[in-house]
Amino acid sequence: MQSFRITDVKGFMAALLTKDAFDDFLLVEATVHNRIAYVIDGHMAGDEKSCIPYAEVRSLIFDMIKGKQTPEFFQFVLQLPPDQKEKLIDDSDVVLQAADVLSLSMNIRYQNGELTVMTGTSLRIFTVDRSLEKQWDQWVRSRLNAMNLAFDEVI
Repeated sequence: MQSFRITDVKGFMAALLTKDAFDDFLLVEATVHNRIAYVIDGHMAGDEKSCIPYAEVRSLIFDMIKGKQTPEFFQFVLQLPPDQKEKLIDDSDVVLQAADVLSLSMNIRYQNGELTVMTGTSLRIFTVDRSLEKQWDQWVRSRLNAMNLAFDEVI
C-alpha cells in the first residue's frame, strides 16, 4: 500500500473530472460533501460483484463538485477492471493467479485542502508475498507520471 500526496491538485482534478484519464477504471464508491453529502454506490443493481465504469458517471460527479466553492471532502474508490488486472498480473513476476486477486484499487481522497491517492489490494487468499502490492504501487506511480501530475510519496 502506497500513499501519494498530489501537489498538482488542479491538474489532477481536471484529469479526474473533465478528461478520460480514469475512464478505464470501475467506480466502487464516491462520496462528495459540498453543501449536502452525496454518496454513490458504484455496484451494478442486482450484481454486487460488478461495478459501473467510471466513464459512465464522471459527468454526474463533475456536476456534484463544480461550483465556486471547493468541496469540504470527497472520496472515490476506483478499481482496475478484471481484464487489466489480469494483464498486470500476467506481465509481472507476481506468483499469484488472477483468480486469487479480488481487486486492485485506488482510494482518492480530498480532505482539509489535501489530495491523496492511496493504493490497495484485496486478495482471496493469505500470503506474505508483497510482490503484487509493489507491482500495483509501481503501476499507479507510472500512471500518475504519465499524466504529468506532480506528487510526493508519503511514507
